[in-house]
Amino acid sequence: MRALVTGGSGCLGRALIDRLVGAGVFCRVFDVGDPLRDSLPSEAEFVRGDVREAEQIRRAVENIDVIFHLAAAVHGGIDDGLMNAVNVQGARNVVQAAVACGARRIVFASTIGIYGLDCGQGIREDHPENPKTPYARSKQAAERVILSASGVENVVLRFPVAYGPFDRGNVARLIEAISRKRFVQFGNARHPRAMISSYRAAEAAVLAAQSVATSGQIIQVADVPHPSLRSLIDEVRMALSVNGVMPRLPWSMGWAAARCCDALGVLTGAALPLSTSVFNKLFSPLSLDCRKAQELLGIRPGCDLAKGIADEVAWLRAIGRVAALPGNGVR
Repeated sequence: MRALVTGGSGCLGRALIDRLVGAGVFCRVFDVGDPLRDSLPSEAEFVRGDVREAEQIRRAVENIDVIFHLAAAVHGGIDDGLMNAVNVQGARNVVQAAVACGARRIVFASTIGIYGLDCGQGIREDHPENPKTPYARSKQAAERVILSASGVENVVLRFPVAYGPFDRGNVARLIEAISRKRFVQFGNARHPRAMISSYRAAEAAVLAAQSVATSGQIIQVADVPHPSLRSLIDEVRMALSVNGVMPRLPWSMGWAAARCCDALGVLTGAALPLSTSVFNKLFSPLSLDCRKAQELLGIRPGCDLAKGIADEVAWLRAIGRVAALPGNGVR
């Protein structure tokens, strides 16, 4: 297999590149940013480019068997037009390049945000879609582009929040908040939260590229069994060497505060750091039915929480987002 990874600088991309290179697979990395080049394994080939540019992606796809399409504009104040250009038009450009160059398969990384849920139990792939953010809507549109493509096989993998080195999302922000002692736990935090380590996501992507049964399928993948929020907090505190009692308040108090912030946000037009959506994303249960991944991908149940969080904390320390440990930095 000769593989192309678009968007290789992110949490999922870097884990996938390492896995492919470790297996002796030729790996070409296509990314918009030059800083990635210095941190890539020496065996990987780097091509700088933008998925919005059809000719650039077409050249990157030459002599490639499988395209792992991870490149995306994500949350964080990005203009809706730019998000659609990268996520939707970018998907069209990838499909057109794959067909023109004779690539065999596209494995597309999508999101469970397409369901529009902050909480829920046993969610399956056939759950009604109701994306509520520009990012989720653009991913929904990109999924349709990928799945409607003719002349190339396609697989869509829907992931929950990911964690591991190179993460710049929700888990990284949680780690920073705990390290600065700015995190308050509401309730006992024993509820499950669907998550996925970058290592397990990379494993799923490679299996999706290899399995004949996955062609044309939408498959959601997560750590199974899901970790609880409490276990996530404990692993973060252990990796940070944070001791002492963590502030804890009743769940009902947090929910009331979140509803007040919703109302205040409507009145003032301000984006407040707390809302019912933000509150639910941490302090309400979310679980996924991942039997389809086990049946079609053959991925075994497992959870890499301790390793993934420890590695993410080490990476955040290395780039200065989390304070270094005193002394020699060894726990």
